[in-house]
Amino acid sequence: MTRQHFPKKNYYKVIMTLLMIGVLFLSMGVSTIPAETVIVPNFAKEYPRAQDFQVTAEGKELPVLEGTIAAMSYAIIKGKCTVTVVRDKSFKKVVVRPLSAGIKPKIIGNKVIFSIPKAMNLSIEFDDDIKRPLFLFTSPERENVPSKDDPNVRYYEAGKIYDAREIRLYDNETLYLEPGAIVQGYVTADNVNNIRILGSGILDQSARKTLKVNSILLTECENVLIQDVQIHDAWGWTLHPRGCDNVIIDNHKQTGWRANCDGIDIEASHNVEVKNSFIRSSDDCIAIKSKQPDIVRRRGSPKVDSVLIENTVLWNAIGGNALEVGFELKGDYVQNITFRDCDVIRVERGAALSIHNAEDTTVRNVTFENVRVEDARDELIDLYIGLSIYSVDIPAKYSRRFGFNIPDSLKDPDANDNRSQWLYLPQSERSSYSKNRGQIENVIFKDIQVVSEKVIPSLIKGWDDDYSVDGVVIENLTFGGKRMRSLEEAKIAIENATNTVIK
Repeated sequence: MTRQHFPKKNYYKVIMTLLMIGVLFLSMGVSTIPAETVIVPNFAKEYPRAQDFQVTAEGKELPVLEGTIAAMSYAIIKGKCTVTVVRDKSFKKVVVRPLSAGIKPKIIGNKVIFSIPKAMNLSIEFDDDIKRPLFLFTSPERENVPSKDDPNVRYYEAGKIYDAREIRLYDNETLYLEPGAIVQGYVTADNVNNIRILGSGILDQSARKTLKVNSILLTECENVLIQDVQIHDAWGWTLHPRGCDNVIIDNHKQTGWRANCDGIDIEASHNVEVKNSFIRSSDDCIAIKSKQPDIVRRRGSPKVDSVLIENTVLWNAIGGNALEVGFELKGDYVQNITFRDCDVIRVERGAALSIHNAEDTTVRNVTFENVRVEDARDELIDLYIGLSIYSVDIPAKYSRRFGFNIPDSLKDPDANDNRSQWLYLPQSERSSYSKNRGQIENVIFKDIQVVSEKVIPSLIKGWDDDYSVDGVVIENLTFGGKRMRSLEEAKIAIENATNTVIK
C-alpha cells in the first residue's frame, strides 16, 4: 500500500485554523481549563467526625460529621459527579434513597460507588440499618453570596464554631453561613421585611440540653428566603414561620431526633413555598397550623392560604406524621395547600398524609399529588375531625399540657397511632363540643405510589353529620404498582364523610 503524503501547506492551514479557534475562545472569555465539579466545605477540625465512613466525590475527600442519628457528609456540586463511600465494616446490601432518584450503587468489597446527576440530598442505608444511615447533603453553587463587608450582612466564616446564642434579624438583613461554618445558636425575626438566611453552613443545636427553642422563629415577617442552611439536632419546633407572608425555603436540610422537634411548622401564614429540601424529624416533618388569634397580632383571625411543598424528602421517625395539616387549626380557613412531587422515605409511626382538624376552622382545597411512599408502617391517609389533647375546649385533665393521659376507654380504636391524641366521646356526650368543631372539604389524592405491596390502612372520619369530611377524591393510588379499584381494596375506613370516591 502506498503511503499518502499531504502537502506541507495543508499542515500549515490546520495549525493556523487551530490557533484562530484558540484566539476566538480567549476573546470570548471561554476558559479551556475545566471548572471544578466539587467544592469541599471547610468545617472546623474540632467538630466531631464520624469514624465509620469515608466519602469522596470526584476523588476529593468530603467531611463526614458525626450526628446522633446519622453520619453526615457535605459538598457543593456543579453537575454530574461520582461518589465513593467506604464503610469500616463489611455489608451485603446498600440502598440510596429516595428511590425515585434512580441511583444504582455498585458494591466492591466494603466500598460503594454511584453517580449523581446534580446536587441532591440522599440517605444511604446499609443492610436495612435505619439507626445508622449516612446522609449526603449537597448544594448547587450559588451566585447570591453576599459580601462580608456589607453592613446588612451577618457573615459567619467557614472553619469556625461560633457560640452565637440568639441571632435577631432586622429589615433587609442577610444571615450568611458560609459552607463549613458551624453556628451554635438560634435565629429570630419579629415584624420585619426582606430578610435572607443563606449558605450551606450548619445551625447547630446539639449542645442544647435543658431548654427547647425554635431554631428559626419568624413572626409576622414578609419576603423571606431561606436557602441551603442545615439545622442539626433541633430540640423544639425547628423552622417556624408564623403570621408570615411570601416565604421561600429552598434546599433546606434538617436532622432532628428529640421529641417535639417538628421539622417545618407553617403557622397562620400565606404564600409559603418549601422545595428541594430534606427533613428527618422525630415529630411532624411538615405541619400546617393556625393557632390562637393572640399568636398573630396584625392579621387578627389567623388564616393559612397558598402553601406549596414540593420535591422534598421526608423521614418521619417515632411521633407525628410526615405531611400534615393540623392539629391546631383556629380561624376562618386553611386553604389551597399543595404537597407535590415529594418522597416519604420513611414513616416509622403515624400517618404519611394527614389532615387533623382539632378546632373550628374549615380546611379546604388540599392536594397531595405525585407523592411516593417508600416505608409507611401505620397509616397512609388519615383525615380526622375531632376533640384532641390540643383542642382549646378539651377538658383540662386531658390537655396536652399534662402529657398524653387519655384513658384507653376514651381512645378511638380506629385512629391507629394517633389514638392517644383524640378524646373519643360517646355520641350522647358530643353535642356540647360540636360548636367548636370544623370541616374538611375538597381533598385530592392523585398519583400516590406506595412501594410496598402490603396495603396499609387509611381513615377518613368526621365528627358527625354536620361537621364532616366532604369531597375526597382518590385517583391512581397504587401499592407495589397495583392500582386500587375500591375503598375496600385500599383499606380506607370511612365515617361521617360524604362524596368520597376512588378512581
